[in-house]
Amino acid sequence: MKIKFLVFAVAALMITAINSVAQSTENNSLPIQTIIKKDEKKIQKSNSAKEEWKKTWSIVVSYNTTFDTNLEHETIPKSATGFVPAVTAGYQLRSKRHRFRFIYGLAASRYTKNTELNRVGQYFSAAYRISFGKWSLETEGEAVLKGTNEDRETNNQFITTEKLTYRFNGKTRATIYFAYRLRRFAPEDAGRDSVNPMYGFKFSRDFGSKFQWDVGYRYDQNRAQNPRQNYVRSTYDTSSKYQLTKKDLISADLSFRPRLYERTVTVGDIRIPRRDRKYSFDLGWRRDVSKNFGFEVIYGYEKQNSNDADKIYRNHQVGFSLFYHWGNGEAIIP
Repeated sequence: MKIKFLVFAVAALMITAINSVAQSTENNSLPIQTIIKKDEKKIQKSNSAKEEWKKTWSIVVSYNTTFDTNLEHETIPKSATGFVPAVTAGYQLRSKRHRFRFIYGLAASRYTKNTELNRVGQYFSAAYRISFGKWSLETEGEAVLKGTNEDRETNNQFITTEKLTYRFNGKTRATIYFAYRLRRFAPEDAGRDSVNPMYGFKFSRDFGSKFQWDVGYRYDQNRAQNPRQNYVRSTYDTSSKYQLTKKDLISADLSFRPRLYERTVTVGDIRIPRRDRKYSFDLGWRRDVSKNFGFEVIYGYEKQNSNDADKIYRNHQVGFSLFYHWGNGEAIIP
């Protein structure tokens, strides 16, 4: 029995040795180029894993000058010239599927007219985006301190936004979003403190490498402590950009904002809800003089109609700005 067992053991060892030699011979018989390619793929995978994250930073310093024919949107227009030095710093960390972005901005607004719009404003933003196939999901938080919005209010705002984007192809994409905004005013205007839920969509399309167009809609509701400040508003907007030359960019924006208030106004012998309709148009030309330095010229027109005669106004704005950019990539701005 022992002899039989030893014979079987020796036979098993011989078979194993023969298989090992055969596999080794087969590997050695592979072309040298095939072995090199396999090694290169391993090296590339290793390098791609190490170089997956890309860091980008930028600092943009600008000086803006504007002239408004009706700065505070009053029935009787009063013109003013404004000077706004500003600095915006941004940092971005990005990989194939993930992106982190942080932005801080500081601006000091001064006008030739004594107005509450003379102030120092700050902006903070932090955002995270994840991509999966043609879809991407982005979460963003913003804080605007003494900044301005489309209503030119000097309040503090805190905004959180969730965006879902689908890319049909490399040139066409659609985004739906939901945002929730808190607005806080000075103590004497505490009745205007409000929450502002909003949602909307945006469709964008690139035509070639020079022309970009988008159209969007947004619905928001203002819920204030004082019911007189409650309203619902829709925003219809479209914008386009055209790369005229390598250094020249033309942009145009058009929007329409109807707004319906909860409070009423007297029209004739009856009281009806206040209703505003705001139209705005902006046209800009940007020129990159060098890689880091450039200027921009803008023109804007805004008109509001209302069944409240005290809220009717129109304004023309002309602006000129200079900017300088430091960084290791494109400018990171809001």
